[in-house]
Amino acid sequence: MSSIGSYLFSLQGVLKLLNIIFGLISFGCIIQAFEDELKSEMFFVVSATGALVASVLFYPVFLLTSALDNNKALKFIDFIYHVLIGILLLVASSLMLKSAVDNNGEVLGSSSKSLGQLYYDKKVSAGSFGIINSLVYLAASVFVITSQNEDDFAMSTRYSK
Repeated sequence: MSSIGSYLFSLQGVLKLLNIIFGLISFGCIIQAFEDELKSEMFFVVSATGALVASVLFYPVFLLTSALDNNKALKFIDFIYHVLIGILLLVASSLMLKSAVDNNGEVLGSSSKSLGQLYYDKKVSAGSFGIINSLVYLAASVFVITSQNEDDFAMSTRYSK
């Protein structure tokens, strides 16, 4: 039986929190420079938003269920969730970076070079944070499948003598 506090300070809890933080950063970067005519950017926005919303909704669920006994079905769902979101974000972020490089700082319907450079920087930042977030998701999936129970890698070991 584990407590909510031990889950918060476990590697799994920290990785889930990092998913939310990186998701917010990448969403914040792209939402200002989003051009809805570009399908790769639309795919990134939908993927990043879906991953962010799912992470925000699943975090309290896993926080509350961590106080229960280790549930193999929940671990399997957590593993599949992290793998699918990790792959989806990796593809979407790669397409976002490709779109930013292909457009070379040009903004649709504008001839302003400074605006184009600003949008380019934001799109590259969003794609980069998306790739980092996808790697955190994939790392979390590896951790979920390799851990024996929820407390294995808890940082609470620093309290042991």
